[in-house]
Amino acid sequence: MLQPIKIALRLPSTAASTGHFSLRLQQSSGNLPHTYPTSRRLFVVSGSKDQFRPFCHLLIKHKVVNQNLRWTFGEGHLVLFGNSHDHCTPDPNWWWFLYGLEQKARAKGGAVHFLPGPYELAQRNGPWQYEHPAYPPAAAKSRSPFTALYSANFELKQWLSSRNTVEKIGHLLFVHYDLLPLLVEKATSLTAFNALVRLLCAQQPASFATLPTLALPTEKDLVVETVNKLLQQFNVMTLVTGNDLKSTTNSTFDGKLIHIGADYDNGNPSGVYIKRHHFLQADRKGTRIPI
Repeated sequence: MLQPIKIALRLPSTAASTGHFSLRLQQSSGNLPHTYPTSRRLFVVSGSKDQFRPFCHLLIKHKVVNQNLRWTFGEGHLVLFGNSHDHCTPDPNWWWFLYGLEQKARAKGGAVHFLPGPYELAQRNGPWQYEHPAYPPAAAKSRSPFTALYSANFELKQWLSSRNTVEKIGHLLFVHYDLLPLLVEKATSLTAFNALVRLLCAQQPASFATLPTLALPTEKDLVVETVNKLLQQFNVMTLVTGNDLKSTTNSTFDGKLIHIGADYDNGNPSGVYIKRHHFLQADRKGTRIPI
């Protein structure tokens, strides 16, 4: 249930007074579910590295949102892997945008899944939580003015803390690429792993910025066995990962592993459109081709 408090914030990556979006505060419902039924269609993207407008352009081209950034994906699911920032000081308005988009999707029967990466986990308790959101100026003669909230970013911190780092949607398992080594080493169940990450985040969040890496994707037998073990353990057909540092999107091990890259630095962001277990690479022009 939504609280009757409406706030407006500036769009990320712009100081224009006319660029803003609005949302309503949510009633806190604790941690999110980690398992969801099969969705008829999903759109999956990697961390955007502060490239908010190219990210939104990609969503618009594939009809996830419209030009006004309103949800148009119906009962579809949007999955976004974290590491959405590329510098030491995060812009909370980026997370506020996802906070509001999640509401709009839910109202249409859809869902937004934001899976934090090491950056968000390391920054969860950072100084940004004590700052005020960047509100747009109040419109003169407005009959329904927006509300500015004192210490509103505490609400956002609670929202971030409720996100999962691994989720299962139908026969697909989603986890950020950089968290795969931890998943392989520590996972006994989805519930236990998500609880472990939250605990580690509270105790030593900075350690997430220097996680060890797993050599994926590769053709080494050991890695094939690792992927098969995860698929069997969580009863899924495909492991889907994302990483902003790897620009290519590819499928390996006969479609058992789908890795989604993010080529924002070269102006070629892309995602993966999934429908009936068909995986299509979706580019910034709106084109989709089989992976």
